[in-house]
Formats: sequence, C-alpha cells, structure tokens
Amino acid sequence: MKTKNQEAIKRLFTEQEAAEYLGVSRSYLRQDRMQELINNRTPGPHYCRFGKMIRYTKEALDAWIERHIILRAKNE
Repeated sequence: MKTKNQEAIKRLFTEQEAAEYLGVSRSYLRQDRMQELINNRTPGPHYCRFGKMIRYTKEALDAWIERHIILRAKNE
C-alpha cells in the first residue's frame, strides 16, 4: 500500500493513470500513439517508451494541459 508521500512524488503514470489524470479515455492516448497526428484532432501528450512499456511523466501531462488552455478576452 502506498503512503501519501509516495503518491505525492509519483512521476511516471501508466496509460490508465494518465487517462484518469487528464480526463480522457485510454483509447484516445492509444490512438494518438499509434496514429500520431490525425487531421482535426488534438495531439496527445508526450510519452516515454521502455521496450513495450508506455509511461507518461507528470510534467508532460501538466504541460499538455497548459498548452490547451484557452484564454478568453475580458469582454467575451
């Protein structure tokens, strides 16, 4: 069982954990990796590959979120 300190310093996320963190489906992440850039589709976050193992860093997930924030004008 993980302690709160271990959870707080977690850096690598599995595909399922990354999907939950981002609020997207595992299918979205998987398709993004397999098909890369698809027309009219938001590209997924950067990932790490260790052999067959796929992992996402917390920094990459947070950067992906930041890249997709839409700032609205004050009068909108």
